[in-house]
Amino acid sequence: MSTTVKITSVKHKGFKAVFYPGGHGPMWDLATDTNSIDLIQDFYNHGKPIAFVCHAPAALVNVKDKKGNYLIAGKK
Repeated sequence: MSTTVKITSVKHKGFKAVFYPGGHGPMWDLATDTNSIDLIQDFYNHGKPIAFVCHAPAALVNVKDKKGNYLIAGKK
């Protein structure tokens, strides 16, 4: 815990990928958190891997691509 960084300090330049574990946090907190949305968009728009397991894909519900389209549009 002592080396945990705040989500606001994570930028795509300092990391190779972003991974969201499952649980209720991504569903209820990160789905509407602007910092989380910006982080996912930043990695996605720079062609870096983004990964989600279990309940974590709920964090994608408000994420958009460069054109303003939802990332989950048309996906099953």
